[in-house]
Amino acid sequence: MPFTEDFDAFFDTNDFAVAAKWTVGVNEYDVIGLFDSPYARGTVSLPGFESARTTFTGVAADFTGVAHGQTLTVLGTGFTIRGVEPDGTGVVRLVLQAP
Repeated sequence: MPFTEDFDAFFDTNDFAVAAKWTVGVNEYDVIGLFDSPYARGTVSLPGFESARTTFTGVAADFTGVAHGQTLTVLGTGFTIRGVEPDGTGVVRLVLQAP
């Protein structure tokens, strides 16, 4: 029997996970994951710009067909997916770009 991971304990909205909407064309999917939006200072055009990546980490099976340019709406803000980083354990981290 193949091993199947139960991710429910890791992605529980009663703890740290949040609900989001993933948009693929005209379809929207409800997904759950860990949202990380660290600080950013300055603007891209200024020297010394500091930033950290905004990411959303979820169960890879919930994001079948995810691609760059799609939209993920988290806490009322629509982000463009700019990176897709599966970790090989059934989890994927999406790198997001703010509007």
